[in-house]
Amino acid sequence: MADWPVKKNAAFTVTFPIYDNDGDLVSSAAALDSEVDKDAGGFIDATNEATEVGASGIYKLLLTSAEANADIVTTITKTTTTDAKTAVNVMYTATRQLVDLAFPTTSGRSIDVTATGEVGLDLDNTSGALGTTNYDAFFLTAGLLATDAITAAKIAADAIGASELANGAIDAATFAAGAIDATAIANAAIDAATFAAGAIDASAIASFAITAAKIGTDAITSDKIAANAIGASEIADGAIDAGAIAADAITSAKIADFAILAINLGTDAITADKVATSAVQEIRDSILADSIAFNGASIAAILADTVQIGTAGAGLTAIPWNSTWDTEVESEVNDALDTAIAELGVAIPTATPTIRTAMMLLYMALRNRLDIDTTGASDYKEIYNDAGSVIAKKTLTDDGSTYSEAEMVAGP
Repeated sequence: MADWPVKKNAAFTVTFPIYDNDGDLVSSAAALDSEVDKDAGGFIDATNEATEVGASGIYKLLLTSAEANADIVTTITKTTTTDAKTAVNVMYTATRQLVDLAFPTTSGRSIDVTATGEVGLDLDNTSGALGTTNYDAFFLTAGLLATDAITAAKIAADAIGASELANGAIDAATFAAGAIDATAIANAAIDAATFAAGAIDASAIASFAITAAKIGTDAITSDKIAANAIGASEIADGAIDAGAIAADAITSAKIADFAILAINLGTDAITADKVATSAVQEIRDSILADSIAFNGASIAAILADTVQIGTAGAGLTAIPWNSTWDTEVESEVNDALDTAIAELGVAIPTATPTIRTAMMLLYMALRNRLDIDTTGASDYKEIYNDAGSVIAKKTLTDDGSTYSEAEMVAGP
């Protein structure tokens, strides 16, 4: 957060104008050179360089915390622009800024300030009605409230709702034994709209809390259960078994086509004693009938083709080339050849490259920049990538009779 004066030993951005001989602002000043001095110790190059704010002739320079670690910080910014004057800034730093004026003095006598700068009142330093005798651990105590101070008439309608109660604030321990019974709950006071979605689930109901004795005669009827209210997710594993279903309760008329699939049947759910005599034969005969087709072919025709193919494809031999495949093969080859090849990275070219790698190395050597570097102890031939970085190089030697190029190594 910006503040004043400049804070000692803290990064600070100083803004300033650059004028010419006539006192006019200079925009786009050339070759800016900023220097900083601490406590008249001598100017040195600033860590950062000044930049213009838009095209305004106003410039800004970010001083690092180290550059601001002095009582007097001076900056100069020079430019080569004709008739432009050197900009000078002198700043007197302070260890505290305006935002730091609210800070603790003697404990118990001043305002309280947190580490992040919030100012408030610490009740531990306060006596009387708001002292810790009547206000402890952020809760009002009975000693601070007169008898009958809180009544129903003093609480606005809907003043206390779910958002005003902390999670777990009301539990069984909150109520005296027998405090809530049938006489304490108005007729129709509790209905579906009283509960938030998901408020009552299995974890909210104790084991055996709901028994037949607690459900009135005809309390649960079909018209009280919404369509699709009871699905697979509402029925516990193993809740429905043979003992839960009346004789002849499930018939073919009550099962939709494809309603029972393999995924719906448990392991060993269907055993020999559960399948009627001749039922399997009828299923087999039905599947093998020509009238039943799969993907346009009958089962009988599929079996005939299977015999022709043979075991492990033994019948698929000496298949002649089909001229209609030429176009497809040519298209696939063209697609492979038209795929762009990425440039090689900085590395030693391998002695056993792929075709792509070998072609790209040759292409980069022919297409990109190629230097003969003679500035060092050894001469190098350098191959560059498109961005201008050396990816590989080789040492060059010439003893007057033999010119030699060594094996490539990685750049730069």
